[in-house]
Amino acid sequence: MIVILLSGKAEAGKDTFFEMTAQRYAKRVIKRIAFADALKRIAFEMGWDGHKDVAGRRLLQDLGEIGRRYRADLWVDKTIETLKTYSRDADIVCFTDCRYPNELAGIQNCEVIDGSIKVVTVRIERPGHAIAANQNHISETALDGYVFDYMIINDGTLEDYRVKVLETVAMIILRSH
Repeated sequence: MIVILLSGKAEAGKDTFFEMTAQRYAKRVIKRIAFADALKRIAFEMGWDGHKDVAGRRLLQDLGEIGRRYRADLWVDKTIETLKTYSRDADIVCFTDCRYPNELAGIQNCEVIDGSIKVVTVRIERPGHAIAANQNHISETALDGYVFDYMIINDGTLEDYRVKVLETVAMIILRSH
């Protein structure tokens, strides 16, 4: 199994990376995990409408901070449970919202990861496309200085981005064998 940890600012193309990968490698079992999945379930219970507008993003950021203050690895632990389930049959698992160093370290060092599982980090940058209201929030900046295994600059058309994504995934697959 290959675990791809995706990082990037809001709307950089992380979910699109997963969708393109799943479409291209449809004969393989490709799964998506997000650290925010558990957080979003709580937000929905609070009446969140699912929109990631300014208010929605703020709600998610605030809930995330509350969880991390309660227990630093709360959201990491929740996703590891999902990874345990997926590790039974998935070929590739994409974490589509890595935003903090402890998230990357938590997955790279969790008990599910053994010699048969390759973990790689990918940063997606989308120059000139920042959401002004939340761009300085710690969830948008905590990994700015991190050294990733792969970097994709999403600065062209959707088709340009597809080429970059699929080239990167092909390289990851090739290097994992």
